[in-house]
Amino acid sequence: MILFGHRGAKAEAPENTVAGFAYARGIGVDAFEFDLHLSADDQIVVIHDPTVDRTTNGSGPVASFTAAALAALGARAAFPDWPERCGVPLLTEVLPVLQGVAKLEIEIKTDTPERLARL
Repeated sequence: MILFGHRGAKAEAPENTVAGFAYARGIGVDAFEFDLHLSADDQIVVIHDPTVDRTTNGSGPVASFTAAALAALGARAAFPDWPERCGVPLLTEVLPVLQGVAKLEIEIKTDTPERLARL
């Protein structure tokens, strides 16, 4: 049996954030599932929803934000007292935290055909 950290440790830490993945690794999770979207400036970002509304202090489609603007958002919506600042991370920021894990399941979220081709 493989136990997956779904979006990190989404029931215990801010989901799909570097801090959330690091927390999950720290408690022994060794397999992960997470989601990718493309930012307005064609950067690969780790976030589940097509909008930032549920998990951040922002509002609007992920695709309308640059990667820098997504990183600047507060992504602690479900954990407002989380001690670290969390923004929407780039895939390149998440992968080092997950180096050496047993298994990764990465879901590319739906988008326009042109944007998916770039992703």
